[in-house]
Amino acid sequence: SKCFLFSEKKTDWFTAKETCELKGAFLAKVESQAEMDFMESVKPKAFYWMGINDLEVENIFRWLDGTMVQWFKWRREQPNGGTEQNCTTIDNKWEWQDKDCQNLYYFVCNPIDGKN
Repeated sequence: SKCFLFSEKKTDWFTAKETCELKGAFLAKVESQAEMDFMESVKPKAFYWMGINDLEVENIFRWLDGTMVQWFKWRREQPNGGTEQNCTTIDNKWEWQDKDCQNLYYFVCNPIDGKN
């Protein structure tokens, strides 16, 4: 099973990515409804940065490791941000939204190979 580390403070997406990496982790890769359900069971509703973005090619959302997003849970009418919103949050309804990468939200990391 996968581990999730949740931040206690809000940052922009780039700082969130860097903070995860400094902890030997990466911004979360959420790949199933079971993983979403687990997060919902342990954390309060909020906005959390995760590892999906379309910074490289507009409207092609990929994980930080470059892989395509196979399972997704976009909120209705999302993603909708065009060139202004290139990073992805888990929102307060446990669905995904594209947001401006400079916005300040909590974030979720996955430790690499179970390290913490």
